[in-house]
Amino acid sequence: MEVVRLLRVPAEVRDQASGVIRRVGRVGEHHIEGPVFNDYAFGGYLIFAGIKPFIDGRYFYGDVFIKRYAEAVSVASDELPRLLAEYHIAWTLLGAKTPAVVLLDHLPGWRRLYADDIAAVHVRTDGASP
Repeated sequence: MEVVRLLRVPAEVRDQASGVIRRVGRVGEHHIEGPVFNDYAFGGYLIFAGIKPFIDGRYFYGDVFIKRYAEAVSVASDELPRLLAEYHIAWTLLGAKTPAVVLLDHLPGWRRLYADDIAAVHVRTDGASP
């Protein structure tokens, strides 16, 4: 009986997971392939969906990498375009209120594919990803 109780997943967690998987499905429907730049919070969901995340909670990435990532998603700077180019990012999955979403909306070579109150997905349109 205790094992069954441990395996129960709260409804809000199931709903959030299925929502992220649904957003990732939108990318698949459009046959978008290549590396993703994701919100740290979505890393586990991407792993569950079989997609290698840019960042997640499994590894220690090092202070320099974390600082670059934090700057790229939180402030309007040149760091986001640099990371997108350096890692050949083809699409993004970021929290809807992440400042980087606004930058991506205006960044040449990118377009918003999907957005809701939880997340936004952008895809590269300039063909620079592999």
